Amino acid sequence: MIAPPVVRVVTLIAALVVIPLSPAGVSAGRPRQGAPPVPRPATPDSGPRTPDPGSRTPDHLVLAVVRNDGILLPFAAFNGRKWSAPWPFLQHNFGPAAIELPVNLASVPRDWWGGKEPRAWRLWPRNSETSRPLTLSTPAMIRIGLTRQIGFRTDQPPVMPPVPPFEMPFPKIGIAVAGETPVTPIATVSLLSARWKTFGGTLLADINKAEDRTLSAIGASNWRHPVKREVRAEVPPELEAWYVTPVGTGDQQLSYVEAVKKYPLQPEDEGCGLETFVSGWVHHDGAQRQKPKTTLKAVVTYCDRRGVSYMLPFGQMRVNGRDHWIVQMSGRDHEWYAVIEAAADRVRYVAEFQAGSVPLPR
Repeated sequence: MIAPPVVRVVTLIAALVVIPLSPAGVSAGRPRQGAPPVPRPATPDSGPRTPDPGSRTPDHLVLAVVRNDGILLPFAAFNGRKWSAPWPFLQHNFGPAAIELPVNLASVPRDWWGGKEPRAWRLWPRNSETSRPLTLSTPAMIRIGLTRQIGFRTDQPPVMPPVPPFEMPFPKIGIAVAGETPVTPIATVSLLSARWKTFGGTLLADINKAEDRTLSAIGASNWRHPVKREVRAEVPPELEAWYVTPVGTGDQQLSYVEAVKKYPLQPEDEGCGLETFVSGWVHHDGAQRQKPKTTLKAVVTYCDRRGVSYMLPFGQMRVNGRDHWIVQMSGRDHEWYAVIEAAADRVRYVAEFQAGSVPLPR
């Protein structure tokens, strides 16, 4: 694609989305992780309710992703008061590292676990309301993009068929929890739902504003979108993903959406047209009687979706009287995990872990 200014600026904007503390199967341009769940005809008000708010606060939790090869990678801990991401982040490119691989499970420093040794582990597969015990064995050095990470082999059999070890994002089975706090699924709204066809349209004004903000930032490079603003404003967004859970009281809900606006091919596009990918949070009521409150970000890219991040929700848990989404954010060149506090009026990223990245070819 012959538009260097767009590539340079869009890459910068995308990087800001991936940096910690910033909210923001495999198909062409849209990496997805793990075996795709069986579609369920979920509706916005059919999401699973979180555990009893009166349940006691755990004094220690450790969260980890479990990959399709059975490897476990810790990424977050809760010490009874706050969340953190204490697991060490190693250097890139397999160069000299200041952190050595522990010889066994017992030699892992307690600081890596958030101050205490973890309790028994349980595996919560994606879209499952039941868990099973998981046993860790020996430490293992794994590579995620150009980044090394220390994980653990487990008694979880690999999912067949195997995938290449350097695939990014690497498919996931689900998350493992060292502690007694349960994980419940985050509902995925079915594309067969009638609401699916209309929800994106109700967000059109906010999606257009997110696109305008991004294009204003790109304007410093002297590049201009080939489609005029008034024409872009009428292009309907195509909803690609919609995750939703109840939040607060009554019929208040929190959704995370991913939508795209596609534009006609231009001669300089080399067969891959411009797109605006918009994603983010929507606070709304189940019946949509009130105007939704949105926090959306846009990436102006081409059909190869360079610089785009997709959410893979692992589930939600209630900790310290608050609901939390446990998710992976990833794209063609990055993979990271987050614990997100979900409230009726806001979301807050309370723990984030950069798992790995790799530079994309120009």
